[in-house]
Amino acid sequence: MDKKQLTILRSEIEYQIKIIESIFQKISDRRQYINEDRGLESLAYQLHNLYSAFEDLFLIVAKHFENTMVSGR
Repeated sequence: MDKKQLTILRSEIEYQIKIIESIFQKISDRRQYINEDRGLESLAYQLHNLYSAFEDLFLIVAKHFENTMVSGR
């Protein structure tokens, strides 16, 4: 991997980490409403978003190392 590709990878990872941190903050904010239906639904939605964000992070890394990933999306 050359320097340009490494810089791109680093940038993409840093951006994805910011997304993950944002979702973690939302989860933290919503934990206080876990006993309410809407709060629980919101928390579940954010957990889904967190899972997807980590999945996207792993795909970014895999693609930069030329692993072939078949996506159903």
